[in-house]
Amino acid sequence: MTNKEIVSRLYQVLAKYRGKLLIAMLGMVVVAGFNAAQAYIVKPLLDEVFVNKERQLLNLLPLVLLALFFFKGIFYFCYSYTLEWVGQRVILDLRNRIYSHVNDLSLSFFARMSTGELISRIINDVTLLQGAVSHALIRVLRDFFSVIGLLGVIFFMDWRLALISLIFIPMATIPIVVFGKKFRRVSTRYQKSVADATNMLHETIAGTRIVKAFCMEEYEKNRFAAKMRQLFDILLTNTRYQSLSHPMVEFFGGVGMALIVWFGGIQVLKGNSTTGTFMSFLTAIIMLYEPIKGVSKINSTIQQGLASATRIFTLLDVKSDI
Repeated sequence: MTNKEIVSRLYQVLAKYRGKLLIAMLGMVVVAGFNAAQAYIVKPLLDEVFVNKERQLLNLLPLVLLALFFFKGIFYFCYSYTLEWVGQRVILDLRNRIYSHVNDLSLSFFARMSTGELISRIINDVTLLQGAVSHALIRVLRDFFSVIGLLGVIFFMDWRLALISLIFIPMATIPIVVFGKKFRRVSTRYQKSVADATNMLHETIAGTRIVKAFCMEEYEKNRFAAKMRQLFDILLTNTRYQSLSHPMVEFFGGVGMALIVWFGGIQVLKGNSTTGTFMSFLTAIIMLYEPIKGVSKINSTIQQGLASATRIFTLLDVKSDI
């Protein structure tokens, strides 16, 4: 199942909550505007207050900052809570839908799929999808609107520096794309391994009398330990990819930042730009790179959710033989 197909299926699930999603997105737009205002306010602080000694503006700016953070907090709570509610509700709907669908399937299906596999898809896969919908979705949407607002600030401040920064922003996303494919493969292996472990537990506990009758306790212990070791190795691989992805994104971002500081500093020294304009621009750029670094951190969660969605929708697409 391709990413496009998964997103299309998820959209169908989310469609009934369009109203709440629209409210949440409006809240995100407002918060993104406040983020952009925070970056912009550095310019009058440096140019007018510190350079031109505007005492009246100094008295006003702290009040503006307080108002910014206060209203930003209110809108942040509104959209965050709303999206979390939608995410939890979608998971509730999916669990009920899967359970109802499985109960309607014919006996031949249960002969093909193990009990552990079914339990894993209903519980573990849906939980992983919940992480992607409830947490990763919130962060991705929030960061998207923040990036749009901050791009507006940097182009307003200095379009030449903004164009230079845009060259390096795509470079910073290269590790996200490369490691995203790796996270997807690891996640698929992990979920298959969890399903196998769940099935093993079900068979062992349900057949306790048989295990004890044939004195197979040590055999079952060793079999379970081997499966747990396999899970450990898979999780360690995922951790290694996560640990590599983030510093690579930081490095590419650092290269762009270094060139911006050098070029912007020259413009200030030549008198083509003010200190306030440059520092406001730099603040916006630093805030702009944060969402990109954030995506590298949650990339694993997103890929786990996509892999889980594939397994969930594949199960829901199974037709009854009767």
